[in-house]
Amino acid sequence: MSEKTEFLIDNAYRPSGLADIEGFLPTEQLAPSFWDSTQAMFGFSYDSQFEAFNEDLEFNTKGFARPFSYYMGLAGMPPVTYDGLRNQPEEQNIDEFKILQEFKDKEEVEFDPNFNPFDEELIRGYEEHALYFADAKNLDHFEFKKRVLDENIARREIIRMGGFWQNLGAAFLDPINFIALPFGGPTVGIARSAVRVGAGTGVIVAAQEMTRYPFDPLATPGEVGMSVGAATVFGGILGGLIGVPITAQAKAFRNSADNFSKGVAFSNKHTDEATHAIKEQQIRTTGKPNAKPRGDRFIEDVLIPFSKAQIDDIIEEAAEVASGIRYRQLILKDKSAIQQLANSVGDTVDDYTAKITKEIEYLKQQQAENKQTQSSKIFKDSKKVAEGKIKQFKVGDEVYDTKKIEALADRDQLISNKNAYDKQVPILEKEASKIGKEIAKLNTPEFQKFLTKIKDEGRYNPVTKKQEKYGVNKDEKYNPSDSIHVDQLRQYVKVDKVGKRIIQLEDAQTAISNRIEELNIRANDNSKAIRFRRKALEKFNEGLKFSENIYINSPLFRFIFNPIKDLLTDSTATAISKYYILKLGFDSGLNLELIKRGFKLGNSVHQNKAKHMAKLYDFTIKMRSFYLQSVGMSPLRSAENLFSFEQVEWQKLYQTPRRLMGGGQQKTEQQFFHDVTVRYIRGEAGDTDMENAAINFMIKTFKNEKIEKEAVGLLGGANFERGKPFRLRQDLDSRIEKRNQNREKIKQMETDLKRGFFEKDGKQIPYTKDGRAKQEFHLARRKLWDESYTKTIEKKTDELNEVLQRLDDIKNRQQSGENYFDENFFPRNFNIDMIRANREEFEELLTTELMKTTYRVTDDGKRTSGTLTRDDAHELARQTTQKILLEQEDKVEEIFVGAGISKHLKSRVLDIPNSRLIKFIHTDPFSVYKKYVQQTAGMVEFKREFGTFKTIDDIQDDIFEEAFEKGLSVADAERHFLQVRFMYDRVVTNRLHDNPYSWDKRLVNLSRTFAQLSYLGSVVFSTMAEPSVIMMNHGVGKTMHGLFEAFFNPQVRAAIKEVAKGGEAIDLTLGTSHQRFVNEMSFNSMSDHMFDKAKNAFYILNGLTVVTTALKRLDGILRIDHYINSALKVSNPKKYGKASQFEIEYLLRYNIGKKEAKKIEGLVDDGTIQKSRDDAGGLWLANTDKWTDISFRDDFRASVASGVLNTILMGTPADKPKLVDGIVFLRTSTVNKAGLGGLFKESVDYPGYVKFDVPLLGMPFQFFSYSFAAVNKVTASLTQGALKSRVMAPLIGVGLAYWSLSLRKPDYIWDEMSMQDKMLQSFEYSGVAAIYMDLFYESLHTILAVRGENFTGGFISPKYQDTAHESLIGLLGAGPSHTFDMGKSIMEMLNGDFGKGASDLMKILPFLSLPYVKSHVRDLGAAIDERLD
Repeated sequence: MSEKTEFLIDNAYRPSGLADIEGFLPTEQLAPSFWDSTQAMFGFSYDSQFEAFNEDLEFNTKGFARPFSYYMGLAGMPPVTYDGLRNQPEEQNIDEFKILQEFKDKEEVEFDPNFNPFDEELIRGYEEHALYFADAKNLDHFEFKKRVLDENIARREIIRMGGFWQNLGAAFLDPINFIALPFGGPTVGIARSAVRVGAGTGVIVAAQEMTRYPFDPLATPGEVGMSVGAATVFGGILGGLIGVPITAQAKAFRNSADNFSKGVAFSNKHTDEATHAIKEQQIRTTGKPNAKPRGDRFIEDVLIPFSKAQIDDIIEEAAEVASGIRYRQLILKDKSAIQQLANSVGDTVDDYTAKITKEIEYLKQQQAENKQTQSSKIFKDSKKVAEGKIKQFKVGDEVYDTKKIEALADRDQLISNKNAYDKQVPILEKEASKIGKEIAKLNTPEFQKFLTKIKDEGRYNPVTKKQEKYGVNKDEKYNPSDSIHVDQLRQYVKVDKVGKRIIQLEDAQTAISNRIEELNIRANDNSKAIRFRRKALEKFNEGLKFSENIYINSPLFRFIFNPIKDLLTDSTATAISKYYILKLGFDSGLNLELIKRGFKLGNSVHQNKAKHMAKLYDFTIKMRSFYLQSVGMSPLRSAENLFSFEQVEWQKLYQTPRRLMGGGQQKTEQQFFHDVTVRYIRGEAGDTDMENAAINFMIKTFKNEKIEKEAVGLLGGANFERGKPFRLRQDLDSRIEKRNQNREKIKQMETDLKRGFFEKDGKQIPYTKDGRAKQEFHLARRKLWDESYTKTIEKKTDELNEVLQRLDDIKNRQQSGENYFDENFFPRNFNIDMIRANREEFEELLTTELMKTTYRVTDDGKRTSGTLTRDDAHELARQTTQKILLEQEDKVEEIFVGAGISKHLKSRVLDIPNSRLIKFIHTDPFSVYKKYVQQTAGMVEFKREFGTFKTIDDIQDDIFEEAFEKGLSVADAERHFLQVRFMYDRVVTNRLHDNPYSWDKRLVNLSRTFAQLSYLGSVVFSTMAEPSVIMMNHGVGKTMHGLFEAFFNPQVRAAIKEVAKGGEAIDLTLGTSHQRFVNEMSFNSMSDHMFDKAKNAFYILNGLTVVTTALKRLDGILRIDHYINSALKVSNPKKYGKASQFEIEYLLRYNIGKKEAKKIEGLVDDGTIQKSRDDAGGLWLANTDKWTDISFRDDFRASVASGVLNTILMGTPADKPKLVDGIVFLRTSTVNKAGLGGLFKESVDYPGYVKFDVPLLGMPFQFFSYSFAAVNKVTASLTQGALKSRVMAPLIGVGLAYWSLSLRKPDYIWDEMSMQDKMLQSFEYSGVAAIYMDLFYESLHTILAVRGENFTGGFISPKYQDTAHESLIGLLGAGPSHTFDMGKSIMEMLNGDFGKGASDLMKILPFLSLPYVKSHVRDLGAAIDERLD
């Protein structure tokens, strides 16, 4: 079998050393003909086998081809590959037997000992395929293999560029695609025929792939699985359309940049699964003045609870510091003591006095910091908990008790210790070396002469007036092995000034040596603890994957790619890497294997974000209530039934007519909230009681936001920054050390290869040929790692310099007396349209403000004293305005961390207070607060989950370091990190697009919005089968009972608001109802505000928001009852009955284990959780507002919200492919080899990849949100047994879909539909196999439009019929289709058919597709068409 390349994952990858291959032109220039595609398709399927036989024939690599050719020749059938017979002239008489005999006896091709396949000149451009060339015997063999590889890649490029239809036609010419047709047989029913054709095709293609895979150096298991799986599935669906599998391959080649999924390396020198990492706790001093003393924590830690050990250390340190200050102050008062101490160390009195004074200043600084720490509320509360005075306390929304605090300290101490050991040992070793050099300098010949004399003669004692030697009686000769003698020698030597200094230095050296030994022992123990934790998590590696079955393991499931699925289905992925991506974006939509084993994962960052959305709901209800009360109307009320719309201000319907009729001069809502926001920013009082109430509520709201962000380190000023340099230097030193170790290994490997042998156990072992090849391969890999280390070090160095610059800026600001903390905190969002309309005024305002500064910023970013001239200030204002109008948003990690208002002090405009920029910033509190919460929620939960100081860079380091330790390549690590980083951007930062304001994104957003408002008027009918998914989760009977209770039981109706507290069933507030069916690209939430309002209104009018909210509320109250009822069975089976295995796993899936079940039982026992009525028919009501365990309350709410979202389907980050967001990644090496490296640069966030941000690529998936969700939450969950009702509920779903279809279709169409069409479409709309039916009908429509053929033979009718152009445009998505339809209608009007054009245009205008106006629009259009034509 040929060696597989370890690096080639991207099937579209093209090496650079192939200038003679025409196929390696840039993709824009490549346009293969149909014949080219046909040749490439045939070559793809058969050439690898042919070339493998030819290679064996020529170079005898397998020992099979030559005997086979000989015996086939004897039989009169010499292989066509045998040139000895094939190339002879026909008229020449030849002795065939002689030629065959000579060929059989041909000399063996031996390995050329002087040939190196890894020679730099030979392998250049093919480094990634090094292992493929490892078995090359000589140069001819190498060139043969190179030609095979070149042609193979060229064929794939032609397939990739050939397009859907060209490849489809080429595939049809492959005879193998017709072999399975007889299995279907005309006498067999259509359904059975499809199954048999599909099965036959799958078997045949599997056999074909089995012959290709061993000999194709670029083949991957995923590619083979794709071919076989697609052949079986599509072969069955399409009947005779056997070529589709190959076409699917072509599509896979075109989209290969989205298929990098070969696992994520085991991660993490840290392994901090816990929250709130405290990295520098209890680091003892190294003896240097700037060292961090025991127990001290940087001020950035003050919002993290203190453990008992930390409290004791801090109190002990306070006593020691106070004692040290008093002792030194007493010394300064005693001149004789100063003189004596100065003499003892060889200092002058003045120098020694200066040292003592400096030490006192340092200790006083420590004392002040210690007092500040002890005076903080968090320290006092932590101390009370440690002393047992209180049981727990709260920081933001987090509740801390003794167990939680100690657990945090225990987990994070491992990290702290390791970083401390890694940092301190090199420092101590350096200090020891320095002391050693000083001792050597002092140890002169004169001193050695003096030392010898002292050893031989001892010393003269002036008191006793005797010569004293050694021993108890001081009469023995010096013996270096006698400890008494050694101590006496040390005392004797001290009489000499140099000797005294040497003794002091030797004592320090011994102390350092002991300290190093101690630290090494501790580091070893600490490393064992960390490794133990890693191994403990590694034991769950098999548990961190989807619960498997035939469907989950099939290409049918896996070809719907997404980052989590790619990683979890990869056999090479390690536990910690899976853990990272699951804890970022998992939604509990599928069962994990660990659930089967009785474990739970815990809520992910994505799941915990839901509770932040609940804040928007509360903010909206209360703020709008203030306005309504200000104009004499009643406030908004919380939800009271399934269909109540408390967010809609129905009262405002009366306000405008009332104002027009002279019923008062009340402010409009916009005026009211603008005034409230302005007064809030300026700290002023409102004009009315309701304005004051709104202002006070904003103060409270944003104060809570500030506290929350400070608690996880997202907000903070100078104090927050001061601890960072130490941490960054420590991290940087560790990385440099690792790079140096790697470089030492590289140097050794190069030396060994040059010598031709390596040393082992003192022996010189020569390299074998295979050994040398492997060593050269590993050497190349280490060099790539060196490049990776260097990049990271450069990045960390820049980060350190930025922090130091920021601290310098802070210092300058403080010295200049600048302070912008007087006004209330309010997130700043510039009003771009206002700035554009009043640019001169805005620049003048900035110029005036900049001229007030007492410093200037130089070109290199440094500040110097002095004011700006007007010209300089105006130029800076112009540049700043230009930057703002380019609309480049800061990263979420940066925009909320402030030294003043912002981190970015170089852009001076960002430090101008909001009160001076009122006209040019957004003041709508709803849109501003919504954007702020949505942008920060992910980062807050990320910090809570992984630790205050954990960043995505740390996760990248973990993945890369573990990949290195596992012997993986840099490319592997980069590919692994790609999946995790993309999930991070999708969940945490919501910042997938580099410039969300660019014209192409605005255009795409406009197109997508118009498509929604034009095509989804009747989308509510698609939700009519949704109750069946609720039934699948909770059972048919329970669902019907819950529906009855929700309508008629007042207690249940009152509890409906519980769902909103978890962040669900608030779609009207968030404007997210449409996302159930539409994949939205998040660009700019401020400039999209107008579109949001239009879409909100549209989805209220078409009923989607109404139905979605009602269904979520219904599932929410059923889910709460389901969780509590099952938890009681788990906690107390004797009282409540034994829980079934399904109930146990269902709870674990939503992160409720036995511990949580016990808590729920306790809440039932104390009456907090109640039933809606006393009999067996009552539903459990959670009443979470009364729960005292806030952390558990939030987790429970998140579990409810997550379950609701998995039932009332909407695509989540765990469901959707990367391409949905319009993002494509290509390997940097691929881009460079294509000659495009100068045009497209490597992404800073995605090392090893070029990121292509092309929103148009996401257009085809605009209406696939529901389908992507249904694959996991319905289809896959049904196969896993993760749903309660797996038979009756799906059947009911088909029935409801049938009813929905009958309502949606006009009578004249419905009556004409065949029963098989009705049933198949009903099956599609039930959601059981949504995406597969979408693909089926899309194929049916496209093939029918292009070729005019119905591949089902007319058994299944299309839903609609397009022209070829319309069908092809339809493949691009709803947006381009709508744009095409509008253009077509306008062209009809311009070309004279005005009536028809106007009629068609009316049908696709926004809002005119609503079900209750659609028929009228159609009639009006027909009338216009008739009249105007």
